[in-house]
Amino acid sequence: MQRILFITLLFIISITQLKAQDDSLVKWKTNLQTEKDARSRGELLYKIGYRYTYKVTNADSALHYYKKSIEITKTTDDTRGLGAGYYAIGIYHIRGNNQKEAIKYLTMAENTFAKGKDTMAFLHASFARADLLKPEQKIKRFKELIAIAEVGTFPSAKSSEISLRGGLGGAYKDLGKYDQAIIEHKKQYKLNKEFKSNRYDHKRKTLEHEAEACLKLGDLYIIKKNYKEAYKFLEEAYNNCNAISKDFHLMPKVASSMVQLFGEWKKNKPNEFNQSSAKKYNTLRLLKDADRVSKKSKSYYSAMNVIKGFLDYYKKRGNRDSIIHFQNKLITMKDSFYRDEQIQASAKFSEELKTADKEKEIIQLNVDKKIASATANRNKIIFFLILIGLLSSIYFIIKRIKYRNQKEQEERDKNFRSKLSSDLHDDVGTILTSLSMQSELLEMKTTDGNKSTVGKIAGMSRDATRRMRDTVWAIDSRKDNIMDLAYRMIDFAEDMLYAKDVEFQLTHNIESKDQKISAELRQNIFLIFKEAITNAAKYGTGAFVTASLQKGKDELILQIQNETKQAINLTEVSGLGLSNMKKRVADLNGTFSIENQANAFNVKLYFPL
Repeated sequence: MQRILFITLLFIISITQLKAQDDSLVKWKTNLQTEKDARSRGELLYKIGYRYTYKVTNADSALHYYKKSIEITKTTDDTRGLGAGYYAIGIYHIRGNNQKEAIKYLTMAENTFAKGKDTMAFLHASFARADLLKPEQKIKRFKELIAIAEVGTFPSAKSSEISLRGGLGGAYKDLGKYDQAIIEHKKQYKLNKEFKSNRYDHKRKTLEHEAEACLKLGDLYIIKKNYKEAYKFLEEAYNNCNAISKDFHLMPKVASSMVQLFGEWKKNKPNEFNQSSAKKYNTLRLLKDADRVSKKSKSYYSAMNVIKGFLDYYKKRGNRDSIIHFQNKLITMKDSFYRDEQIQASAKFSEELKTADKEKEIIQLNVDKKIASATANRNKIIFFLILIGLLSSIYFIIKRIKYRNQKEQEERDKNFRSKLSSDLHDDVGTILTSLSMQSELLEMKTTDGNKSTVGKIAGMSRDATRRMRDTVWAIDSRKDNIMDLAYRMIDFAEDMLYAKDVEFQLTHNIESKDQKISAELRQNIFLIFKEAITNAAKYGTGAFVTASLQKGKDELILQIQNETKQAINLTEVSGLGLSNMKKRVADLNGTFSIENQANAFNVKLYFPL
């Protein structure tokens, strides 16, 4: 059953992985197997990690290859490659909200780029790390970095300064210093305009930076209630977004900000608003366009901006039902924003149907195909999930039955052992006790010639009685706990050492009989203890024997020490039964050690629980 479940899961995982890998990824992995040059291997590993990050979107695999790249690149003089690896891992931890690790790796990237005198890469890493600091620290660090970028002669110095100005403006805004934030974002805006004329090969990137700067300025001017300036910058941001792409990711935030602006403008300065050209915008249309982009990008933050924009729009109009609807959507968004593929396809083609009636039949056909494909895929997924669920249920049912049967068998064994020990104690024990007593009486009445023989019989009877007690104790399941083991050890040691006028003391940390132990381990530990106490009685020359029984987290520690006048010659005393003790300890997967000193003989044993 486990094998079937494993094969099913392996099949699903294999299909997913095969779909994820593209030709470049396979090619790089193939080249990695034959490439011998360390620097080239480091570059290949970094490329694979980068592909997993942005094309295959497998963060764990990306992190694995980045770390492998760093490990190999460290053996070369490629500081740029090493710094890029640190930088990539820092960005990975930023996305995982692990700020501590992100700062650690970005700092390593900064130091590596500084060592290689790669100013542009250094500024990139420094920007990412500075953005994780507190606002006051951000301001200080961004000013330091701007000073470096202002005097920089490398190709992207001006581009770096533009980004850094934006970061500095954001830090001022976080502190509520809106005037200073406006100053920095205007510098960012101006630098971008100047840079635009010399950046023909990066026109889209320039428009993106410009749209971002305009958006930030528009939001700041809304806070300052300077609605004319806010409108000027937000309109420019909106036009830039459209110039880049109708699906540009900033569109939801720009549209939401424009809706907020129009609402506040109408309310606080209606005459000024009516005289402006802002009336040409259909607010609801803006939000719908933003909603379309948000759904396509599947961005949580974009969706939140759009929903907040709808809420702001309907609150201004007092539309209670719509307000409740979008408030519920806002709550739902906190859990998830992803939409079902079938709903997305239907919504997309429904929108096209409204704007292109002449293609209605073709679009409807495509919708039906999409829905059929999505339904087929959904049915396959449901089938696999049901299959996995069924196999899992069968597996756990079988496991549960085995567990229950095992528990029932254990309970039967315990009852049998308890009954057996009681029967032995009541029947055989009584007979042996009676035999011992009769032998002692006979020894007292017999003649001197037979007294030795009768004495031996009495001794053998007493020994048999002791052995029977040990056997009954070992069998009795009610004694399967460490506390009873400790009591039994004390009884035996005192009986053995009392005749020698030797005092015995056992220390332990056992608190109750709830601390269970297996019958096998309990019996073997007791036999090892008996061997050790017997040796102490034979070879010890002191008046005191101590023992310690300590239960750890996953082990039991037994230590016996007896006093001696000099170190014992183990070869002369047949090993003190140590070979038997060692064998029993080994059978229990425990460890054994002795300390044979001039004044004490110490045995220490460890048993895994």
